[in-house]
Amino acid sequence: MGTYKKVQFVKDLNIGDQVDTMLVVLGKSLHQYSAPKRAGEKYLRILLSDKSGTMTGVLWDQAQEASQTFDKGDVVHVTGHITDYRGPQITVESLVKANPKDIDPAYFQKVVKKSRREMVNKLKAHIKTHVNDPYLYRLLQEFWEDREFYTQYIQAPGGKLIHHNYVGGLLEHSLEVVDICIKLLQLYPEHINSSLLVSGAILHDIGKINEYDINSISFQYTDRGKLIGHITMGRDMVMERANRFKHFPEDMKLELEHMILSHHGKKEWGSPEIPRTMNAFALFYADLVSARMNQFSGVIQESLTNNQKWSDWNRFLERDIFIPEYLFEQEQTSEE
Repeated sequence: MGTYKKVQFVKDLNIGDQVDTMLVVLGKSLHQYSAPKRAGEKYLRILLSDKSGTMTGVLWDQAQEASQTFDKGDVVHVTGHITDYRGPQITVESLVKANPKDIDPAYFQKVVKKSRREMVNKLKAHIKTHVNDPYLYRLLQEFWEDREFYTQYIQAPGGKLIHHNYVGGLLEHSLEVVDICIKLLQLYPEHINSSLLVSGAILHDIGKINEYDINSISFQYTDRGKLIGHITMGRDMVMERANRFKHFPEDMKLELEHMILSHHGKKEWGSPEIPRTMNAFALFYADLVSARMNQFSGVIQESLTNNQKWSDWNRFLERDIFIPEYLFEQEQTSEE
């Protein structure tokens, strides 16, 4: 068989439609029936996705047997129909794991909309303008000149589910963080070190190139990603290169290390340490703003696509979002 030609995308599925398409499994879970006549039986809920969006699927019969035939991250051939349960969902009639030879990743992996070449050029321009320390400047050049690293950096996602979760997402997120940091630098130039802050913004998430399997359809975690995590791996990558330099200022190297380790801001958010310098504090908030704004943008776009005045509840943002009328008008104008 040749590669399957996908003809249905999640964003185009409406209540009442028949479904016959391939989707990638983002998650699955078995649930007990509440009806007494089906006591002891279970049904299967599956979070299914392609590059256009996500949708929940429900398999009512022979769920336990079916759940053993595929795993999270697999592409499955789904048939069924769209029903309405708090919005569209797929009532699954059959679900079969796809042959890897029939899968075209382009159907399932979202790609950043911005030009990656232009984003790289902007990052390099920021380095020339704001990274004045010769050691940090050379450290960044060492990374850019490593062809394997460069390729992974511009391909990697910025996350798996929460933010910038698409090919090129890491690059887009990093540039956003740099842009925000530069604004903070302009407000507080007397206490922020531009070389450290911009370098930290570019390097803070580089561990993600090893945290996610870039070749997997849904950016599954690598073993090291699960066991070590991108913060520690990124710190190690930066320190390994920095330690190659003779006479690299120890205080600057220490603060850069601290910035990477503390960029999630709180220990309960995964940071080994909290920010204890102004540079680290600025990086943490720039990182947080980039992530949250990207999440908001994604929820808004999905709501516009579904013509919803209020978004569905978002468990990561812990709220639903109001969509003003002018956003619908802008969306219609952009489509004309």
